[in-house]
Amino acid sequence: MGASSSKLEGVTNDFEMVVRVAKELDRVLARDFGLSEHRQLGDKIQALKEQGGVSARTIMNMRTLVHWRNTLIHDYDCSGLQDLNTSRYKFQCLYAETQRELASVVAAKQRELVIYRTDTTTAEAPSGWALLGAAVAVGVVSYALAAADEGEEEKRKERRRRQKRSSYHY
Repeated sequence: MGASSSKLEGVTNDFEMVVRVAKELDRVLARDFGLSEHRQLGDKIQALKEQGGVSARTIMNMRTLVHWRNTLIHDYDCSGLQDLNTSRYKFQCLYAETQRELASVVAAKQRELVIYRTDTTTAEAPSGWALLGAAVAVGVVSYALAAADEGEEEKRKERRRRQKRSSYHY
């Protein structure tokens, strides 16, 4: 998922960028969240909301990206992101934020699978030391994730402050 944001760097056309983002979201929702039975991206987002595990902000961000894509593609009078009162930078930031959140949810699901996976080769229960070790590992991972989220939140706040300051010049 991280490689797709670098694919957007060389794109100069709003239409191509929006379509690539929509295709990437569609692929991620189908592959990583098992939503391949739904045909439309909006249906996949709704199913993901009902499935749970993803923040309301991420759902809103995905719906915004899909709305911008639909307007850009289907509205004859819309010729670019500027017609939607947004910029390429804002679009890319919204997509990057959504991408990070989806990646963290997928990583959390994978960690849960590793932690709760049962070993079928042995029939004995795990010892107390093994359980203690697993509990410590979970605690360390959750602490690291919380620290990383704090850093990301600070970066987002700083970005918002810079955007606010730059919007006063218009």
